[in-house]
Amino acid sequence: MSTVKEANSTEEIIDNPTAYGMPTFEEFKRKRDLYMGREDDVLSSADVGSSILKKSVRKHIYEFQGYRCKTLEEVQNVASRQGVALKDLVYQPEVVWAGAGKYDLFVRFISKQEKAKRDQWK
Repeated sequence: MSTVKEANSTEEIIDNPTAYGMPTFEEFKRKRDLYMGREDDVLSSADVGSSILKKSVRKHIYEFQGYRCKTLEEVQNVASRQGVALKDLVYQPEVVWAGAGKYDLFVRFISKQEKAKRDQWK
C-alpha cells in the first residue's frame, strides 16, 4: 500500500511535498541529477545495447550527423564542437551482420532539431 497522499489543492503540495512523493526544493537542489537525469544519459543508454549483446558484438561504430567516431567520448566532443547539447541528442542503433556469428553495432546520433527537420522530408 502506498504512503503517497492525494492532494486536494496545490497549496497542500507546496506546504508538504514529501507527503505527495516529491522532493523539497532544498533536496532537489542537492540531488538535481537524481530528479532531472544527467546530461550524458543518452550516451550511456546507447551503450546498454552493447552489454546485452557483448558476446556477439565484434565492434562498435558511432556516427554523429555524418561524422564517424570510434568512441562515445568522441561523439560527445564532436557534438559539443558543433554546439549541440548532449540532452538534445537522439540515436538509432543498427545491428549489422559481420559474419561468423558476430555483429557490428552501428549507432547514429543526430540532434533533435535535425531529426525534426528530416521527419518533415517524409
